Formats: sequence, structure tokens, C-alpha cells
Amino acid sequence: MPIAPQPIAPTQRLAFLDPLRVALTTLVIAHHTSITYGGSGDWYYKEAGSPEWLRLLLSVFTASNQSFFMGFFFLLAGYFTPPSLAHKGLSRFVRERLWRLGMPLLLFALLLSPLTRALAAATRGEAPFLAALAARWPPTVFDAGPLWFCIALLLFTAGWIAVSRLPGAVQRPSINPHYAIALAVLGCGALAFALRVWVPVGRNVFSLQLGYFASYLLLFYGGCALAGTRALESVEWRHARPWAITAVLVFPTLWIYAALGGAFDGDAWRGGANLPALAYALWEPVIAAGVILASLAAFRSTMAKPAPRWRRLADDAFTAFVIHPPVVVACSALVRHVVDTPLLRFLLAAPLACLLAFALADAWRGLLSSRPS
Repeated sequence: MPIAPQPIAPTQRLAFLDPLRVALTTLVIAHHTSITYGGSGDWYYKEAGSPEWLRLLLSVFTASNQSFFMGFFFLLAGYFTPPSLAHKGLSRFVRERLWRLGMPLLLFALLLSPLTRALAAATRGEAPFLAALAARWPPTVFDAGPLWFCIALLLFTAGWIAVSRLPGAVQRPSINPHYAIALAVLGCGALAFALRVWVPVGRNVFSLQLGYFASYLLLFYGGCALAGTRALESVEWRHARPWAITAVLVFPTLWIYAALGGAFDGDAWRGGANLPALAYALWEPVIAAGVILASLAAFRSTMAKPAPRWRRLADDAFTAFVIHPPVVVACSALVRHVVDTPLLRFLLAAPLACLLAFALADAWRGLLSSRPS
């Protein structure tokens, strides 16, 4: 029989994770909105004309987010995977996981991606919206967009199921938590650097940016390994403080290095055997460790009591994540007629997109719950 940790009670809901999930989802929406106005990254619709200082500021924002926010999602997903698998059994768990992740992925590729691209084309003035939509539907290519997360999570989950079935596979060596975090940070940085020699940041492989997958893999499987230990709900400020301070001190070093050495003038930082790529690969996990631990400690200490409003928003968070691309593009198109400057457009479009995505998600959930069984 495989050795498995004692799972967290499947019915237990950790109240402080509700506002945390909402905050992370909101950050994803703001992240993609910022790319519209000059932040680094790929997105369906981008506006020209942002000043250099705004492009730099938004790029710092997107790079900082990228260091931790998707990895944080994978950590939480991994943490609850073994308990769910133990409670539901393999057959039911696999069916439900395929439905929960596979159906939104197909919905996005077949409907929301063409809709988003048509909105972007219409906003750029390439064609009227209906004509742009007709030209893009049915889609001729499979575009997962931000739903690459579902693909990755399905692959990671399949890997965990296979590994956890091996005798003695799930064992935790006794090690000081700070040493474990330090080893994870160094290992993640080294793996990211090595991976990006072959697959630079920005290159998609089957809709997946593999250059970022070092942290995703480590955090998902780390979460799986920690399941049953109650580690995440036990993080206190005394545990998080050293890593939060380290992250604050390390945060400006990347930008100072880039400014003094011109490290990010080209694409060297994206990957390859060079110093900018190494600096970026090592910087990311340090920031991630500080932000993740500080967030767990902060939300646990201030929002530990169940709150119906946060639970409701948390229940809407995944749907808001799924539908946010067309919402972001539509809001960006709308604010063009309201304000002129790129900064004000971002400051208006980002919260508007967050509010609208959650409102639509809540309306959709209400519609489903009102249907007769």
C-alpha cells in the first residue's frame, strides 16, 4: 500500500483562504489589464502611446505578480488535491476534475477566445464587432488563453495520482522549515534558469509557457506533500517575517541591476546561459517565498472568521477568472471614451473589469442554482 499523509477533513473550509482567493483572482485581472497599457507580457489587446515611465512601472507590476501569483494558485490546488482524492476515490475524483477543468477550457477555446479576439479587433478599428466575430468563429486554432492553467493543473494532477500510487512515495523528511524553504528557493531558481536555456520566457509550447513552470511544479507538488500537515493554516508572522524582509530587500536589486547594466534592454533576461537570465530566475522565487508566506500570515491573522460575503466571492472567483479576458478587453474599449491618458485608463479599467467579472460570475452561479434539478 502507498504511504499517504493523513488528509485534512474534506468538509473543512479554511475561511481565510476565501478572501485570499478573491485577492489573487483580482490581481490576475489587474495584471492582464496592465498589459493593455504597456506592462510586459502578451495580451489580446494593447494600446500604443503609453509613456516610457508608465511602461516601466506596469512592467515592474507584471513581473512582480508573475513571480508569485500563479504559483500561489498551484500551491493551494496541490494542498487540497490529496484530501479530495482520498475522500472521493480515484474514479469520482478524476471525473469531477475533468469536468471542472476541462469544460471551462473548452468553453474558452470555442466561445470566449473568439469573442475576446473579436472585441479586440473591433476596438482596434479593424472591423465591426459582428463581422470580426463571424471571421473568428468557429475558431480554426485552439486558444487556451489564461485557461492554460487548467491544462497544467490536469497534467500536474495526473502526475500526482501516478506518483502517490508508488509504495513509499509520499514521505516527509524531518527538516527545519526555513532550511526547506531556502532549498526550495535555490532549487527553483536553478531549475528555472536551466529550463529557460531551452525554453525562454514568452515561448508557448502547447499553450504553456514552460519557462515559468519550475515554480509551478515545485509549489503544486510541495502543496501535495504538505497536505494533512495543516502547514498553510499554521503560518504565523514569526514564520513569515524573515522571508518577507528578505523579499523586500531583494526586490529592488533586479531593477537596480537592470538599470545600471542595461540587462533588460534586449531579450537576454528571457533565457539562455547569461547573467540577466540567471538574475531573473533567482530573483523570482525569493519574492515568491516572501509574498506567499506574508500573505498566508496576514490573511490568517486578520480574516480567520468565516464571512458570508467572502465565501460568496470566493465561490465566484474561478468563474470570474474564466470569463475575465473578454471583460477586460470590453472595459478597456469602454474607458477609451471616458479618459485620455493611459494611466487613468488603467486605473479605471482595472477595477471596472474586476467588478464586472465577479458580478457576471455571481449572476451565472445564481442562474445555475435557480434551475430546477
